[in-house]
Amino acid sequence: MSSLRPRLRRLWNRLLPHARLPLRVSPGLWWIAENDAVSDMLFEGTFERDERALVGAFVKPGMTVLDVGAHAGLYTMIAAKRARPGGRVIAFEPSARERARLERHLRINGLADVAIEPVAIGAVDGEVDLFVVETNQTGCNSLRRVPGERAMATRVPIRRLDAYAAERGIDRVDFVKMDIEGGERDALLGGEALFRRTRPALLVEIEPARIAPWGYDPREIFELVASWDYEWEPGGGGNYLARPRRR
Repeated sequence: MSSLRPRLRRLWNRLLPHARLPLRVSPGLWWIAENDAVSDMLFEGTFERDERALVGAFVKPGMTVLDVGAHAGLYTMIAAKRARPGGRVIAFEPSARERARLERHLRINGLADVAIEPVAIGAVDGEVDLFVVETNQTGCNSLRRVPGERAMATRVPIRRLDAYAAERGIDRVDFVKMDIEGGERDALLGGEALFRRTRPALLVEIEPARIAPWGYDPREIFELVASWDYEWEPGGGGNYLARPRRR
């Protein structure tokens, strides 16, 4: 059956490229699959299984979670379901297309209490071009041009997490998932005061191919977070977990 699922998905995409397919995904959530790479991998059961299990196990009732680069909301939903009752989940997604899917997924899963912020997260406050990919690689939207992908530039607001937290009175963060296609270093720098103060666990994508258009060394992320008295845990698939050292 595992070998049949990819063929069935490719056939579905070829015959009904614009149709939406409801999928039940762990932990008991509905996902509306479209013709995109994340949906393909969810259909096949191969999308970031270890990372999803980690988030599901780590987040507990009452926690505050930031999903930086929420895309269509898979991690947002997992966190929102696990953080109940009393928790708080804030999803940052600057792409209007992905945000519409995020809102739909939250609605059909009864998770409307999530806060959605239509902004990019970085090291400055202002506006910036977001390159929205026009192929099925919708998870590759970036603040830098995406090599090998058709993309349309659209102007979006950008905020530092430190400024956002000060404005909203956020004094507690327990967990941060960050996947913003190479922009992770800048987002971490823009949230340094918040992270030093609240000491959340950090699940960060560190993928050299995505970082290359930004022109920095991926090791800068590891070194930056380690300088805050964090420990990195072995990771795979381009996603790495950092936890604050016990004091």
